[in-house]
Amino acid sequence: MKRLNLCIILFICVLFLMSEAVAQQYEIPHSVFGSGGKVSGSTDYRLIGTLGQPLVGKTSSLDQTKNLGFWYMFGSLVVNHPPVIFPLPVLFFNEDDTLIYPISDWFPYVEDPDTPDEQLSYSVISGNHVTAEPGNAVYFFHAPENWFGGDTLQLVVSDGILSDSAALYANVIPVNDPPTILQKFPNPIEFQSDTSFVFDLDTVVADVDDAVATLQWAVFDTSVVSVSIDPASHICLVSYSPLENVISDTIYFTVTDTSFASDTTESIIVNVTIVDIGEFPELISKVYSLGQNYPNPFNPSTTIPFFIDRQAGVSINVYNGQGKLVNNLIDDTMSPGQHTVEWRGQDFAGNPLSSGIYFYQLKIDDEARQTRRMTLLK
Repeated sequence: MKRLNLCIILFICVLFLMSEAVAQQYEIPHSVFGSGGKVSGSTDYRLIGTLGQPLVGKTSSLDQTKNLGFWYMFGSLVVNHPPVIFPLPVLFFNEDDTLIYPISDWFPYVEDPDTPDEQLSYSVISGNHVTAEPGNAVYFFHAPENWFGGDTLQLVVSDGILSDSAALYANVIPVNDPPTILQKFPNPIEFQSDTSFVFDLDTVVADVDDAVATLQWAVFDTSVVSVSIDPASHICLVSYSPLENVISDTIYFTVTDTSFASDTTESIIVNVTIVDIGEFPELISKVYSLGQNYPNPFNPSTTIPFFIDRQAGVSINVYNGQGKLVNNLIDDTMSPGQHTVEWRGQDFAGNPLSSGIYFYQLKIDDEARQTRRMTLLK
């Protein structure tokens, strides 16, 4: 029994001496486990167990060296190196878009000899304009609507004890926004056949990039009305053109900015109240109609139906959103009845046209006209 007690006493003494020696050798800070030692500065240490797990966190005070020999026997004491961030690549994304950025793309720009990249924590502090939001292994970056320019954010990388931060620059690329035709565009347009309808197109459009005075307007009208637009003031005059007895029809307005981005109205209904058809009673017998194409939207082809009540010269033209003639589908004398014509989304030379809004117009004997809108999708 005496020998056993002596062994226990000797073992305790050995532990005490080891703890003192290790404390003096490594200058170990205060441990969260109650261990401690002598420290000559603010260096941070971690106690790494035999399986590699950190056992001691960041400390700064010193008080005692008891039990340190115990931890030293079952682990090793190493310096905890902070992560270091090298200069980061600039983030680029378009105005009004959201950038989805994988956190793993920052791994090559971070160095930490103690902690693998995927075990570090990454956080981003938003800038004055660009906002950063965390996701599942990604960050989402976005800016206020219509804002563009440069901004500075901060990337913070931490190993749970120490951290580093670095500037993260974001560049939001300006994108031209098309003009927008406002809901207050007059629809329907109504007037008597002996008067006109006048309004200012500048009051029914908005553009965040261009002054409304620089916009260009185009109109697709029918024989029922005559539409004129002053190119300088954008005053629009709609008046009756008594070539047909039709008193209700549709027209379309297109506005284009200096970068050729455009917007087009839905069909604008025009109702004309006939005051006196006077010398045009013979026009009452003339009947024709242009149906809506099908399918619409379409790709790659669509069918256009139309009806004429007599033998007549028929022309069907296709225009792009800026009013440019891109194809002629029919230019011939045709018999009365229901007809159809196919358009395959091509120009005069058979080249495929881009996605967008197009107009097709039926013309009878170079007098009566009717226009409809269709959409080509790619």
